Amino acid sequence: MGSRSAIFLTTVDLHFVNWAVRGSVGSEMNSRDRVKKRLGIFGAAILAIGIGLVVGFRVWLERQPNETRLAVEAFSAIELASLIYTTVHSVPIDDHAKFGRREYPGRGHSPWVLRSSLDGRPRMLLVALAPELWLAYSTETASIHQLWRGDVDFTGPVYDARQGPEPMSRGAAWWRPEAATAWQVEAAEGA
Repeated sequence: MGSRSAIFLTTVDLHFVNWAVRGSVGSEMNSRDRVKKRLGIFGAAILAIGIGLVVGFRVWLERQPNETRLAVEAFSAIELASLIYTTVHSVPIDDHAKFGRREYPGRGHSPWVLRSSLDGRPRMLLVALAPELWLAYSTETASIHQLWRGDVDFTGPVYDARQGPEPMSRGAAWWRPEAATAWQVEAAEGA
C-alpha cells in the first residue's frame, strides 16, 4: 500500500508540474500576444494619422492659388517639414551683433560708440555716455542730433533680422536742435 500511494502521489505531482509549466508558458504567450496586438493597433493608428495628414494637406493644397501651390511643391519633404516645425516652434534668434563684447559695470551700452540709423535719419553716430545717457551725432549734417536719457530700441535687419523697423531713441530728450542742421551760412553785410 505504501508503494502504490507513493506512485500515485508521484504521478499526480508530475501531472501538476506539467500543468503548471504549460499554464505558465501559455500565459506568457498570451501576454506576448496581447502586447503584439496592442503594438499592431498602435502602429496602425500612427500610420492612419500620417496618411490622414498627408491626404488632408494635399486637399488643402489643391484649394490654394497657383502661386502658393507652386511655391509649396518646390520644397522637398524635409525642407517643408523643417519649415512647418520652425513656424510652429519659433526658434530664438541669436544676437550675433555682440561679437563677444564684454559688459563694463557703470559704463552702459557696449560698444560705447556705434554707427547706425536713428529715428528715421541715416548715418548717425551713437555714443553711450553712461547708463541710460546717450548722445546722437549726425555725420550727414556734422551736428548733434540729440542728447537724451533712456535707451535705443535696436530693431531692424541688422539687429534682430526683422524687416521694416529701424532703431529709435526711447526716453526724455534733454537737448535737440530745432533745425535739421546746426550749420548756417550768413552773408556778410555789404557783400
